Amino acid sequence: MKYEWAMKGFGPAISSFATEGHELHRTRRGALAPYFSKASVYQLEPTVQSVVNKLVSRLEAIQGSGTVINVIDVFTALTADIIGEYAFALPYDFIDNPDFAPHWHRAMMDLSKTFHMFKQFGWMEPFVRKIPQGIVKKMSPQLWALFTVGDMAKEQIARVKAELAEGRKPDEKTIFYDMLINAQLQPEDKTSE
Repeated sequence: MKYEWAMKGFGPAISSFATEGHELHRTRRGALAPYFSKASVYQLEPTVQSVVNKLVSRLEAIQGSGTVINVIDVFTALTADIIGEYAFALPYDFIDNPDFAPHWHRAMMDLSKTFHMFKQFGWMEPFVRKIPQGIVKKMSPQLWALFTVGDMAKEQIARVKAELAEGRKPDEKTIFYDMLINAQLQPEDKTSE
């Protein structure tokens, strides 16, 4: 059983990870479990291979040029591009970024640092989310990058909801599509927050 104080650093309690109660967490986790089964991971192989091939092409183009690359940024870009394809059916294209989007790795590291602050001062997290994104972008490009990904998720959810309301199925099934049509989940589990 998780307790509220420990979960403050993870954002809204409606997320699967920040869910306190065991039964509710099991339901939410169960809705995601099929995406991480062996069969699903095997089906993901062509996507992973495609993104890896793209990375190999980038590295071959850089080879011999004397350009120094940060391997951490390279593998963070690779991982993010695979996750973007799998979760959103939208590539982030960080591998195409000339520097492999170093802001993304820094954003992940900054997020891990802010967790402890938000855990101690839970009232700050909703306040930080209300700061206009233009200000956030100037003050912390890393935090802005995280907000941008959150906005992409909300846009994807809104798009899928609109398609479902019109009786259409999305061109590509995504985690969000399956979550929104999952009868085991309650309406409050299907919010974009």
